[in-house]
Amino acid sequence: MSAPTGLRPQGRGGSQLLTGRLLLLGLLALVAEVFLFAALAQLAHHYAGGGVRGVVVAVLVLLAAAVAWVVFMAPPAARRLALFPRVAVCAVLGLALGGALAAAGWTLWGTVVVLAGIVLALVQWSMGRASA
Repeated sequence: MSAPTGLRPQGRGGSQLLTGRLLLLGLLALVAEVFLFAALAQLAHHYAGGGVRGVVVAVLVLLAAAVAWVVFMAPPAARRLALFPRVAVCAVLGLALGGALAAAGWTLWGTVVVLAGIVLALVQWSMGRASA
């Protein structure tokens, strides 16, 4: 059997290297995820009142979000959501976080986060359809 397009077998352990289109999609997903997590941290810090309390709340919110992401969204997750719910989560997160940022006065950053959510949803859809 040949490896799917964009995957190259590596070593005896069965791990694979992403190449070509899948590498580009993976990098886009990573950047979009970083934007979403950064937006979440900024909003948590802002709505906690800033300062030390804001930093503590932002760290706790980020930890909870990272655990949820690893359990339900990450590719190796045992309980990974099906394709359509994953796409919906990405789009809704982008819209909600971007809207909250815009409402808090960070309009440009909010727009970037909305676009990041849309890009992440499209990447999830594209990669999910390719692996199906």
